[in-house]
Amino acid sequence: MRRIGAIAVITVGLATATATGQPSPEDVEEAHRLFDEGVAAADLGDYRFAFRAFAAAQALDPQPDTLYNIGMCLRALGDPAGATNAFRDYLIAKSGRLPAEEVAEIDAILAELIPQVGRIVFDVSEPGARVLVDDALVGTSPVVGWFAAAPGLHRVEIGKEGFEPFSSEVWVEAGQSARVDASLVPRPPLPAPPPPAPAPGEAAAGEPERPLSPWFWACVGLAGVSAVTMAVAGSLTLEYRADFNASGRTDAGARYTAFALRTTTDVFLGLGIAAVIGGTVLFFVRPAAEQAEGDAAVTVGLGPSGLVLRW
Repeated sequence: MRRIGAIAVITVGLATATATGQPSPEDVEEAHRLFDEGVAAADLGDYRFAFRAFAAAQALDPQPDTLYNIGMCLRALGDPAGATNAFRDYLIAKSGRLPAEEVAEIDAILAELIPQVGRIVFDVSEPGARVLVDDALVGTSPVVGWFAAAPGLHRVEIGKEGFEPFSSEVWVEAGQSARVDASLVPRPPLPAPPPPAPAPGEAAAGEPERPLSPWFWACVGLAGVSAVTMAVAGSLTLEYRADFNASGRTDAGARYTAFALRTTTDVFLGLGIAAVIGGTVLFFVRPAAEQAEGDAAVTVGLGPSGLVLRW
């Protein structure tokens, strides 16, 4: 297993932190510790623990030599697709900086692994789109070269802000290449928001105010008169009924008057109910000829001339 010297790790990490803001010195220190744990575990043959340590170190402080160690662990764990991708990324990261004998060593390892895996090639119409295979991030378009995958069916998802998401399934065969052509379609623009509704009591722009119908006010008046009449007649009915009972139920005049007042109360109760119903209809419903000109929405508010109805 390869091990990066402590000085090299800290120097590269701090230079990256200064240039991009990531990783921080704390991340570099933690990545160095995890890297050392991975090397120690690999020396003991615990490649599963070593892989987890190297992967965590790579997430904190990406380094090409960590990719090499990840590839060696995955190769030992029987994951040829993962190992192939790690070694491929290692060669890309070290492009032009590896001695010939080391390139030959990696090529020999890839020659062993590639026949066991399939290769997926991506052709994405838009740059900067995130490419995922089986929920694992491959990278952003354009994806350089190919992506190694175990033989079988894989789900590909590609997405970019402002475009409809793309998803597809691809079948790969060992030693063969499969191509995914993704033409991203822009999302349609969102519709413009509707204009704000006028505040209560304010007429909308260009909308005339319409006073309430005189028949509406007639119904209001009739309802009020009916309520007063029912109250007076009901009170008098109770008084005359009391007089009739006090006379030993022999005062015919009191009996007749109580009956007449009760009848009057019932009549004005019916008139009051009819007035309320009629006023409600006149308040909310327009004539059919006017409804054909627009919607049937009705609002009431205060205008210069008093209470007005708008529809």
